[in-house]
Amino acid sequence: MTKGVSFSQAVTLDGMSYLMSVEPFIGTYMRENTSKIQCDIIDMPTNHIVFSTTVNTVGMKDNAFHTIDMPFVKVKKGAMYEFRFTSIDGTSGNAVTIYTTGKGKATDARYGMINGERQDFNFSMKISGIT
Repeated sequence: MTKGVSFSQAVTLDGMSYLMSVEPFIGTYMRENTSKIQCDIIDMPTNHIVFSTTVNTVGMKDNAFHTIDMPFVKVKKGAMYEFRFTSIDGTSGNAVTIYTTGKGKATDARYGMINGERQDFNFSMKISGIT
């Protein structure tokens, strides 16, 4: 993800009342990067940002989940949320990526987006929360 590019995962949060963490599956291209990523979680029906943080790519492991903890973020059960990751300053040679599933895996309840455009795949990530 280079500067200004965003990868998002839209997902319906069934059975969750609070988010605890999101863990995108990161590729570092086998290098140590120093770019920053803006992570926003957005209530899609209202477009309200319910959580926002900046993540430094320093120390991210290649081909591994990277945990972004959050403080009991209140969400609505059954509502659709967008987990958006936007590169603040990534450049060629100093950027990471988020892995995807194969094409044809998207549904109306779960799909990936690149720069806001719906794709026919999902981004690989774990979303943790409690009821």
